[in-house]
Amino acid sequence: MYGIVREFSHRFEKHNGSIIREDLLGFDISEPEGAAAAGTNSLFTSAGPKLVRDAAEILEEMLNE
Repeated sequence: MYGIVREFSHRFEKHNGSIIREDLLGFDISEPEGAAAAGTNSLFTSAGPKLVRDAAEILEEMLNE
């Protein structure tokens, strides 16, 4: 199981540049200022859905191998 998670993480990072939330969004949304900035920049409606879609596509690829 760990190997599968590692492979998914590797592919996701290769596709998106990171697996770390702050790196992906550009803000630390666990802090009020970061959450406000992410909201102001529409990251919850733009980056969030894209990252979920990327993850789903990677998982689909892996399941089809």
